[in-house]
Parts: sequence; C-alpha cells; structure tokens
Amino acid sequence: MPTIKMSRADLLSLSGASEEDLEKLPMMGVQLESLEGDEMEVEIEANRADMFSVEGIARHLRGFLGIEKGFREYPVDRSDFIIEVDESVKDVRPYIGSAYISGLELNDFMIKSIMAIQEKLHATVGRKRKKIAIGIHDASGIGRHIIYKAVRPDEVSFEPLGMDEELNLAEILERHEKGRDYAWVLDGKERYPILMDSDGNVLSFPPIINGNLTLVTEKTKDVFLDVTGTDRAVVAQVVSIIVSMFADRGGKVHSVEIRYPDGAIVMPDMSGHEMELGPDYVRSILGVDMSVEDMVEMLERARFGAEPGDKIKVRVPAYRYDILHLIDLVEEIAISYGYDRFGDILPKSVLFGTKGEMEGLKRAVKESMIGLGFNEIMTLTLTNDDEQFRKMGMEPEPVIELENPVTEFHTSLRKWLLPSMMAILRENRHRDLPQRIFEIGIVVGGDGRNRYRMAAAIEDDRASFTMIKSIVQRLMSDLGIDFEVSEKEHPSFISGRCASIISDGKELGFFGEIQPSVITAFELEHPLSALELYLEETQK
Repeated sequence: MPTIKMSRADLLSLSGASEEDLEKLPMMGVQLESLEGDEMEVEIEANRADMFSVEGIARHLRGFLGIEKGFREYPVDRSDFIIEVDESVKDVRPYIGSAYISGLELNDFMIKSIMAIQEKLHATVGRKRKKIAIGIHDASGIGRHIIYKAVRPDEVSFEPLGMDEELNLAEILERHEKGRDYAWVLDGKERYPILMDSDGNVLSFPPIINGNLTLVTEKTKDVFLDVTGTDRAVVAQVVSIIVSMFADRGGKVHSVEIRYPDGAIVMPDMSGHEMELGPDYVRSILGVDMSVEDMVEMLERARFGAEPGDKIKVRVPAYRYDILHLIDLVEEIAISYGYDRFGDILPKSVLFGTKGEMEGLKRAVKESMIGLGFNEIMTLTLTNDDEQFRKMGMEPEPVIELENPVTEFHTSLRKWLLPSMMAILRENRHRDLPQRIFEIGIVVGGDGRNRYRMAAAIEDDRASFTMIKSIVQRLMSDLGIDFEVSEKEHPSFISGRCASIISDGKELGFFGEIQPSVITAFELEHPLSALELYLEETQK
C-alpha cells in the first residue's frame, strides 16, 4: 500500500484535530507507520487516491470527527485558458485534462505535498506514467492559449527541469534522469507529445518532464494543471483529486476549455454524481438496526451528501472514483459507525475445512510451473474486444459485456487468458529477456459460467514450438495425465506450429508459437510461445 510522509503540525492545522484525535486515524483506514519529531509516515489503502496527500487526509479526518460534515462544494469559475488538442496526439497520448487555480499562498508544506501526490498518483493510478501523467505549472509566465500536439523527437527544444541547457525531446530521453527512467512509455512512437503556449513557450514534455519556465516555487500564486493520458475517465478523476487538494489550501478553482478535433469540453467538473441507497440493504449487510437518520449522519461524516427518504439520495464527490457500487457506500457507513461497535459473534458450529479438488489441482499446477522457472501473475477478468480478439488475429465473439463500463479498456469479461499474458509482456517489454510468466485464472464463457484455466507464455529469442512442448510434457507428467498432441489451426498461432493437448479423446488445451502479427500488435519484438490449459477438463 502507498505510504505518505507529512508534517504532523500541518495535518493538525488543516484538519482542526487535536493530538488525541490522531489516534483515530487507523479507524478511517490510515495506518501510522512512523513518527519522528514532526514528520509522520502513514500507509493508505491503494484505492483511496484522494488521500494520497495531507490535504485529502485532513478533509476526511474533519468529517470523521464531525468538525465539517457532508459534501464539500468546490465552486468553479470560468477562465480564459484554452487548450487546443491537435489530431497528432490521437495515437500517442490522446487525452488531456486541466484546471487553473489562482490565489494560492504556497509554503514548504504545500510544495512537498504537491510533489508527493504526483509521485504516488504516477506510481499507482498512472501505472508509472503510462496511463496518466501530471504537470503542475506556475501560470505567471505562459499565455492563455495552450497547444497540445505531437512532434518529431528533434523538432522542439526546451530547458527541462533540473538542467540549464536546451535539449530536444530525443536528447531529454537520453540525457535527463527522468527521460531515461520513463523513455519506455514512448517506445515505438514516431512522435512525442508536447504542451506549449501560442508563443512557443514549452510547458512540458508529457509524460517525461516539465520545463524550467513553469517551475513552481513558494512565490507561485497561480498554477496551471495538466493531466495527460490514455484513458479519458481516469484523466478527469485525477484532475478532480488535484483540484480538491489545491482548493483545500485556499485556492480558487477556474475551468479550462479543451478543444478536441471532434468537439470541446470544459474541465474540471467537481459536481460529483448521485446514487440511491436503500436503508434495508444497509441493515441486511451490517446486521445493525440503524435508523435512516444515523445512516445519513455516517455518510456525511464520510464527506458524502445525503438526503433521507425511502431511499437515501447520496451525492458522491468527483474525487471519490473508488465508489462503484452500493456496497462501497455501505462500507463507508460501517467505517464512520466504527467497526469496534459491531461486537463479536462466535460461530454456532465448529467446522473443519478441507481443500477442494480444484484447489488441489491449482496448487499442483502452480508448483509445477514455478519449478519450471515461470513467474506467476494475476490480471483482471475485465477486458475489451480489441485485446481479446482483434490483436490476437481473431474476429470478435459473443461475450458478457458490462452495461456501464468505467473505462474503454474494461468493457467485457474475458473468454481466454492468453491475451492477458500478451498485455503483461507489453507492459514489461523494457525488461530483460527471457520472460516466463503464467496465470491461473477465471474466464467467462458466453453462457456466463466461470471456468478455470491456466495460461503460460515464454518471450525469448529462442522461444519455439519445441520449447513450449517440453513445458507441456513436464506439466502433464507432474499432474499424472497421459496425453497426445494433435495438429491444431488457431489464428493466434503460426500455422503448422500449434497443437491441441488430447487425453481420452478430449481437448485439454493447446500450445504453440504466436503469430508475428500478434506479437507486433502488442508492441513486442521477440518470438513468443504459449499454452492454455482447461483446468476443469483435466478433472473429468
């Protein structure tokens, strides 16, 4: 879980809490790791990105203690800032979010908090800057018309943070510390994103580094925020988190018009969204005969808006993107109520568990694959047609689709595991070879039934049909399964280098060499061999 360092005095000042009140931090999910003098280090749940800063923790603590309850309004005034998004970023880093905050009184505490939340959001939500990257700029030296476009690596030069000479984008990737650290994010791109004003002043080279021109200091009064990324919803969520942090420090929030080629939007939107929560549902989950008034009180202490009724109308802040289902609201009520108040209930019967047949099989497969030098991974069951089918050289098939997907990358449930292998290898393509990974996970058929499968992949210059066949032979031997192979045609595999695993006339899985077109579709460069095993079929 992420750890956050902060000043204890700053937290007390922002929250209005007392020294004794800090003992209640663990009750709201903030674990104290260390305390040396004035410096506190706390551990935060990874899903609570809104508390990756002292401002976010103070906001929640004020509610938990009843000092300031309910939905925190963040007024947004219009500004004259405009971001013009050029068509050229579409295939590089297509989305940008923004806000303008004025009237700040920055101090050392605030600057450290800005740096800390950027670092934590980049590492977690941002997937090490690949998914989103944040730029915070002193707005005093830039024009109001900002251009976001992609350029050739040698086309634009500027002075990056921490250096006193101008470098072009290719040179930054080679010579700047951040360039070397994050160059992999732009692997395979012919053009790189750049943010500049209409006078040609460069604000930043996202997702790598800002320019010296817009360095934020204690003299900064007004800041311009940019968040670039590959997921529009996540970009908007991160903007709301940063904006709320600045507003809690007394900054005045102003909107920015973002002009895409297909239309304009205005950001930030701090209005949040509404949900309806049934009191009986809350009681059934918590097992407490709680009144509607008490539920409203608990939600307000968690900094939600709440209106009583047959169904409680709950207003969820924009920065709480972790609230996806009604059960999340019930959890917030339980936290505010206090887990220590629920009491203990002993089991009425003494029961002894035994390991199920599938669990035994999964353990045996895992031990065999680890013994063969593979690293285990765990990926999401959510996916999309592009990765499940098109990039694998297949036509889309009927799948279980999400009615209201949160992102364009998670629109359906996966039908097989190998695309997940490919996606993981893509995210780790900057690492040394060979890479040998496997996963035991659930797939969901068109009938909606969950099934267990195991998939494995080898990325190596020597990866071949023979190599993956030897893995299959050893695995089947470890599982005590007699089998034979039969030639198989599969669009994801090279013709003539794919085979089915057959036992007692049933297909237990398949293996072979991945098609070069599939390898390049996932932005990989080296040969790949892979297998997929139907675990439930091996039990019959």
